[in-house]
Order: sequence, then C-alpha cells, then structure tokens
Amino acid sequence: MIVVTGATGKVGRPLVTALLAAAAEVRGLTRDPAAAGLPAGAEVARFDPGRPETIAAALAGAAKVFLNVAATGGCITELMAAAARAGVRSAVLLSSLTGPESLTQAEQARAIGAAIGRALRVEELPAAAFRQAAAAFR
Repeated sequence: MIVVTGATGKVGRPLVTALLAAAAEVRGLTRDPAAAGLPAGAEVARFDPGRPETIAAALAGAAKVFLNVAATGGCITELMAAAARAGVRSAVLLSSLTGPESLTQAEQARAIGAAIGRALRVEELPAAAFRQAAAAFR
C-alpha cells in the first residue's frame, strides 16, 4: 500500500491516478474523504494535520508514503515517526522553496531544508526529499 498525502491536490491527484494505472494499491489522504472524488480503486482515508489522532489510522498497513510538505500542516516529523512505527519501509518528501513571507527566500530555503533534514532522520526510515522548485527551473 502506498499512502499519498495531499491526494486531492495538484500533485497528489495525478500521482494517485498514475499509481493506480501502474496497478499499485493506493490510499489517498484528505481532510474530507466524502468530497475527495479520487479515481475508482483508490482507498480514501481522513488525515487532518490539526488532529494528530488521524495519523496512525491513515498510515496503518502502508509500505510506502508520499509526503507533500504543503499538505502536512507542519507535522512532517510526527508523520515520519508514525510511518516508522506503522512499518512503512520508505518515504518520499516533496517540498518547495516557499515558506513564511516574513523570511527572505534564502531563509525560507534554509528553514524548510532544516525541517526536512530533521524529518529524514526520524527512526532511520529510508526516505528521499525532492524539491520541486529545482526541477521547475530546468
């Protein structure tokens, strides 16, 4: 089972569709499962970053997880720790260079990089981070 955070967003929805087309078992996480409208074959589960009690159930039975930093509400470290406890074997974290407007772009990049670095060290869960802004400029 591959769990996708932000499954109803601009990155998550096409990812869920592509994974299903590749015959993967997919669970899409969203704050409102009833309104998700994900493709047939996708399991839908509630995940609300403001409600930590939704994390464990969202990750139950997952082998892999895709974490869209923008969809996790700042609880990346908690999600990574919960993923490790749930037996998840690998994770991909997607981020960008954006952050609080009060910071310069360089400060934003450093702050986000530090947060992802902390998340990648949790419980020794194998993970990789992809910063989409870098790919957008190529």
